[in-house]
Amino acid sequence: MNQQPKEIASFSEILDKYDNFIFDCDGVVWKGHTHIESGFFALNKLKSLNKNVFFITNNSAKSRKEYHEKFLGFGYDGDIENIYPMSSVGPQYIKAAHPHVKKIYGVGMDGLFEEIKNAGFEAVGGNHESTKTLSTEEDFRLMKVDQGIDAVLLGFDMGFNYYKMAYASLCIQNGAHFFAISGEPFDIVGDKKIPGGGSAVTALHTACGVQPTFLGKPNKYVIDLILEKHGLDPKRTLMTGDRINTDILLGKEGGVDTCLVFTGVTTRAAAEEEFKTENPIIPDYICEALGME
Repeated sequence: MNQQPKEIASFSEILDKYDNFIFDCDGVVWKGHTHIESGFFALNKLKSLNKNVFFITNNSAKSRKEYHEKFLGFGYDGDIENIYPMSSVGPQYIKAAHPHVKKIYGVGMDGLFEEIKNAGFEAVGGNHESTKTLSTEEDFRLMKVDQGIDAVLLGFDMGFNYYKMAYASLCIQNGAHFFAISGEPFDIVGDKKIPGGGSAVTALHTACGVQPTFLGKPNKYVIDLILEKHGLDPKRTLMTGDRINTDILLGKEGGVDTCLVFTGVTTRAAAEEEFKTENPIIPDYICEALGME
């Protein structure tokens, strides 16, 4: 029989056990442009208790600075150094693991390009390519790509189109490394599924036949980075998220305790089905929502 997670009604029940709290963003502290009130009350309470609070998001649309401004707008004034969006973490990973990479073709929003440049790379691509088209096979045959591009970095991009897919595919065919922020197929906005970065990953993989290296959750690079940079004790650290196969798996891979909340993608029914599988990913705790009494 599989071990079951402990259900808690409030994070107040586990305050004494942890000094460090790491949270996913989408589906945990906000849903799109709407904040989860109980979550922000809890964040400010944790801050008042001198707990260490960190954030990780696979959404690469915004830069670290933009995410900090979003938190401020919702009434939480945390340290910008404790915010780890994949727009920032992805380029950091490439810089550390592939020091020969100098020029990156990016597919994503402005925040991703800001962080690619902040990491010291030359960035190729951008929103201006959202209006570019290829009308014929001859257009593709004559398409020229920058031969200096060492890597393709694919993130969430609401301007993703055939031109970008074709250009990125040619870069990869020329030998550029293929990195992707996330394989998540969708997020929840309101009560609808919005296509996620994983949708574009599937398209580009199909186009060029090359699998990317995924840099976002559940790649444990980000949690190792946080633990090392801030000198945290993993035994006193809790990772909280709304997705079992990214947030909870990330915590498991990173050696910290985990909590699943039901305010985002994973429903209670879906979680219970996961717990019955042969090799389940089981969090240490489950809670209806991030909140404190």
